[in-house]
Amino acid sequence: MKIKILFLSVLLASSNLFGAYEVKIAKYKNHTFLMLEVAKIKAPEYRKNIVIQKKGKSYYVTSAVYESRGEAQKALHAYKKVFKDAFMQKGIKSQVPREVSENTVITELKKPQTEKHCNAEELLENKTVYLCYENGSTSSQKRIIQMGFEGEYMEYLPLKSTYKPLKIPYSFKGDSVVLQMSGIEFVYQIYKQEEKFLVVKSFTNGKESSHTLRYYFDKEDALEFLKAIKTRHLDQSQS
Repeated sequence: MKIKILFLSVLLASSNLFGAYEVKIAKYKNHTFLMLEVAKIKAPEYRKNIVIQKKGKSYYVTSAVYESRGEAQKALHAYKKVFKDAFMQKGIKSQVPREVSENTVITELKKPQTEKHCNAEELLENKTVYLCYENGSTSSQKRIIQMGFEGEYMEYLPLKSTYKPLKIPYSFKGDSVVLQMSGIEFVYQIYKQEEKFLVVKSFTNGKESSHTLRYYFDKEDALEFLKAIKTRHLDQSQS
């Protein structure tokens, strides 16, 4: 009897989802620009309820699931103010029971051993650092991102951009900075401390990124690193 009841409950949950709606919002390859666009969504109830999934090298953005067409249309109207190509879709298949929140994150974090224990709070609290990519795409290695750890929110702003700073709640945990945004957990672990910068590994929902980052304490040092990267790319293209 218990097995029959459980099966019926799951079946009913699935049936409800087939009649539900969601908004397909956007697809981005650049996570930084995606987060800056998300910050433009004015209504907090829609900004907080988006779902971001990484598939391969792209980030797919959808809304929460809505049971009525009217609710989904209101969400679509809010998202299209920022994401012009957003559209509504009916008949969503899901293997997740209704009791589980769309924003639930199960994290299995496997971090490399640091060469020397670094206290993220001591190193970053009330400071501004300049993020550079040691590796990754050519476009990402051309960017410097200013990150300010003052007060309740971390301010995230690519230099030479027309965007307003993106404010993200954060916390320090041992050697890491933890950000929570749209149901996704971003962990930035300080792997090693050098004289002018910190070597940082990043994790998204427990999965380690292939990118290695540098947090420079001085903007001029970050600019010098960018020049060195450009010179290296130029030498490689000519060889």
